[in-house]
Formats: sequence, structure tokens, C-alpha cells
Amino acid sequence: MSTSRISKFIYLFIISIVLNATLHAEQMVEDKGYQFHYNVFNSSMLTPEIATQYGIERSKTLGVINISVLKSTVPMNALVLGEARNPIAQLTTLKFKKITEETAIYYIATFNFADTEQLDFKISVVPDGKTSASKFEFKQQMFVD
Repeated sequence: MSTSRISKFIYLFIISIVLNATLHAEQMVEDKGYQFHYNVFNSSMLTPEIATQYGIERSKTLGVINISVLKSTVPMNALVLGEARNPIAQLTTLKFKKITEETAIYYIATFNFADTEQLDFKISVVPDGKTSASKFEFKQQMFVD
């Protein structure tokens, strides 16, 4: 993998963490010996190059959810499923895309939202080699930038 591509992905991840840190403390759930780190941000925050590289549309009303699965600080492969529900009960099934960069593994999905909308996320993760899912839920208010 090229150094440029790795640098761009690291930039994407750092931006998502920094943007999220301004709104929330670290977002992480622990279950069954695994850590599930997650963050949500507006796709318009991505540079055009990063968005193109990972096939993400840049839009003021398109959000990105990023999930990583760790066991003792080691990134893990997993089946990641999820959904986002808005206040009027409209459901979006999240279609996660696996991104692997050297030793990092991320699962990214996009979703539409309206300004100031609070979304309820339900996530289910089955790490490789396991048969049962770890499930967690969280709420995130989204803003058009």
C-alpha cells in the first residue's frame, strides 16, 4: 500500500476523532473482552481526495459512522451490522464497508439526516471466530455544516 494512501486514511480517522471529540468524550463500548470504538461525523468534513478514495459522497446531509473492533489493542475482523432510526421512526439499514490499512481495520457506513436530527443507532458486531453478537445502542444529534 502506498504511503500516500495510508496517510490519507490516517487523516480521515484523525479528523473523525477530532470532530467527534469536540462533541463527545471517547465513544467506546466493551463487551465479551472486545472494545468497540465508534464515531459519527458529517461527510462534508472529508477532503474531496479522501471521500473519493473511499467512495464516500461529500454532502451536508450525509453522515458517516466509523466502527473499529479491538481485542487487547489488536484490530479484529468482524461482521458489523446496524441501523439508524430518526425521530419519526424512519429506519436506515447501515451497510458497512470494511477498510483495512496496514494493521488497522475500520468499518464505515453512510446515512442521510436532516439538520438537528437526533438519530438512534443500534449496532451488532460478531468478531471473527465468535457465534454471538455484541450489541450496543447510542444516540447522536446531527447538524448540517
